[in-house]
Amino acid sequence: MELLPGNTLITFIKTKYPELSKELIRINDSGWSNLVLMVGGRLIFRFPRTENAKKVLQMEQRLLPGLSHYLPLFVPNFVYSSGPSDEIIHVGYPIIKGIPLQKEVLNSFTEKRREQLAQELGAFLTALHTYPIENAFSYAFDASGTRSTWQGIYERIKKNAFPYMDPTLKAWTDRVFTDFLSDSDSFKFSPCLLHNDFKPEHILYDPEQKKLSGVIDFGSMWVGDPAYDFVGLHKAYGEEFAKKVIRSYGATVDHAFFKRINDFYLKVTSFWKLFHGIETRSQEMIQVALKKLQMIAQEDIR
Repeated sequence: MELLPGNTLITFIKTKYPELSKELIRINDSGWSNLVLMVGGRLIFRFPRTENAKKVLQMEQRLLPGLSHYLPLFVPNFVYSSGPSDEIIHVGYPIIKGIPLQKEVLNSFTEKRREQLAQELGAFLTALHTYPIENAFSYAFDASGTRSTWQGIYERIKKNAFPYMDPTLKAWTDRVFTDFLSDSDSFKFSPCLLHNDFKPEHILYDPEQKKLSGVIDFGSMWVGDPAYDFVGLHKAYGEEFAKKVIRSYGATVDHAFFKRINDFYLKVTSFWKLFHGIETRSQEMIQVALKKLQMIAQEDIR
């Protein structure tokens, strides 16, 4: 799908919602999946860039209202949204107060405050991962679906990414995926609803209240391995803090939970940037992603 220019979308917002016609509107077009308009410093409007982003947004519209009553932190509340007959797909919601919980912010706190935040993150993930899947989807999920998903990603890597990779990186990729896909422990979990992109940029901290205020960007939300939602925490804040969060996590932690995180998920997440670089034909992004993967492979081989 071809998205209209930002200035045209500003005109669209002011026309469709006259109460916003006098508001200052700023454009943020840095996102991969959505173009974002910030309205009056108090509202966020999102416009999907791709057909897949459109489908994801429709899923968010369906799931987030129910989730918002179930979760201990604020999530986007769509007070503006396109209807079935609207050509321009969009949602608008109040900005959740807070700043991203970046590593340097977390590290500036006392040990007691970090422990409190770990407990808040654990409580959020517990609530999200125990949300009844049947409330969100009309069909059943099992771990075999996750295996099919990773098998598909592996095939996509071989088809689209291997042409950019040297023999050593290809061999490492083959080994990592083959070991994961052939290990029965990789799929001994109960599927749950995932944020699926749980990282500092999407975790908001309120400096005035001195606690977490909300979680944003549910655009990757899906059903899968609960361990995957701890990968972003591990990468950003380190293993010790991720384990603090897991100690406050009330859902099931199976015996291979950490094995999946350390032996597979942490190693392969840089492929997402490589995919995006290939799709957007960004040689700079491709090279950055390849360099990161090569570093991970070299560390892993040692």
